[in-house]
Amino acid sequence: MSKAFSFLRYLGDLFLDFIFPPHCLICGYLGDWFCDTCRQQLTKDPVYDCLVCVGQQHQDAICDACQVTSGLAGVVIACNYDRLIQRVIHSFKYKDARVLQFALTEVFWQVFVQSSLARLSPEQLIIFPVPLHPHKQTQRGYNQCELLARQLIERLPGSYLGQGLIRQLDTSSQMQLTRQERLYNLEGAFAYTGQSLAGRTVVLLDDVCTTGSTLLECSRALLPAQPDQIWGLVLAHGR
Repeated sequence: MSKAFSFLRYLGDLFLDFIFPPHCLICGYLGDWFCDTCRQQLTKDPVYDCLVCVGQQHQDAICDACQVTSGLAGVVIACNYDRLIQRVIHSFKYKDARVLQFALTEVFWQVFVQSSLARLSPEQLIIFPVPLHPHKQTQRGYNQCELLARQLIERLPGSYLGQGLIRQLDTSSQMQLTRQERLYNLEGAFAYTGQSLAGRTVVLLDDVCTTGSTLLECSRALLPAQPDQIWGLVLAHGR
């Protein structure tokens, strides 16, 4: 996207905000699409069931044993997938409410700075947004995870956006599937065509995580590139 086009879009957004002032999608507060008061009502559990074995609890959602077998060092979860965040994410993904990327990045950031990832130098971090299949991205017009990843990178000078992780299978929706069906549905869905990741910590960024199947499959695709660690960073965790 050219700088001229970006500037024109920025002016267009300012004009629309003037004609149709933003209001909170939850409470209707005038001035922001997701106000500070509603953001502060988001809930987060102190520990989560391991996304791999579901048998142990851990603050980073991957138990010690499964960190070894799965390739995932942990998953940082920003909040629970309750009715507040559900409505916001739905608008962000399906109603072209891209402006929500700024408020949602703030939700990410408040948790990120207190997580294990914050102890790493930003220069170590490569942030990979979970990719959409090209057909789905063409339909939607954007990848919501990439928008969030780019915003996060702006707050982490030295980190950069990962390239080469692709979704090669246009799989069916995961929403109505069981845990085992989700794992089977995504088997082989992702591939990595990029360079070596040796010496780097990969952060897989996704909007919603339920069973962790998407993160696990992305991790499997990236492991042959030999990153030092692979972490998940998820906006909301659903059950």
